Amino acid sequence: MLVFGRSNPNRKMYPIVFGLVSNEETFDFLHFFESIKSLCRFFNINFEVRFLMQDAQAACAAAAKQSFPNVIVLMCWFHLKQCVKKHLDVKKCKQFKQMIENDITQMHYTMSLENFEMVKGEALARWSLYQDLNDFGIYFNSQWLQSQWTNWKL
Repeated sequence: MLVFGRSNPNRKMYPIVFGLVSNEETFDFLHFFESIKSLCRFFNINFEVRFLMQDAQAACAAAAKQSFPNVIVLMCWFHLKQCVKKHLDVKKCKQFKQMIENDITQMHYTMSLENFEMVKGEALARWSLYQDLNDFGIYFNSQWLQSQWTNWKL
């Protein structure tokens, strides 16, 4: 299920369009986005998408960038936390779960890039002290700090 909406400065989300997608291919998401644009043209609605928040779905991001060339794709904080939680539920990470969740939350709520870099460096250094966190550190760095899904933090 897809929900397309807008938010106000108070971060309240207002759903505008709902869609069901049987396949999660770029074509399907492209059809969804282009249909919204078509409806806006039909009803003479000035429509501009500057930011689009989603989960880590590559096909959706590709379609968004194709439909809205200047869009900045943001990673949904809720979905990031869900993905991280799955990786923390493995036996060797469970004892570190609270520390890691706190570190990631602290990264997310930093107010500047400089502060984020400092908090990130401290967290990665702390995680590297524990051999049981090596796999998690590699996962987190490659998935959430070095990939196309880095727009979750500020």
